Amino acid sequence: MGSMNTTPKGRKLSKRYPNSLKQQIKQSGYTIREFAAEIDIPRSTLSDYLAGYRPMPHLYLQKAAQALGYEMHELLQRIALPLSPACGPETQRDYSC
Repeated sequence: MGSMNTTPKGRKLSKRYPNSLKQQIKQSGYTIREFAAEIDIPRSTLSDYLAGYRPMPHLYLQKAAQALGYEMHELLQRIALPLSPACGPETQRDYSC
């Protein structure tokens, strides 16, 4: 089994998806464990998203925005993720669409 910065097959992950979501979570008063439970994902998966190892899927960005009290576009602005006008709930699987 791989560590948080490697895949299960041992390939090294790069931080290709930098963001400041962790700071927003902490400013809201959540711990990472509490926030993962709030948006219904494993803590380790959330940690990968926060570290920038993986893109956060649209569904979880929506849940994160709701939990933090933001509209989706507000959250994306606060955590410095691009929002493409062509991306919508029906087409955007993650914020890299």
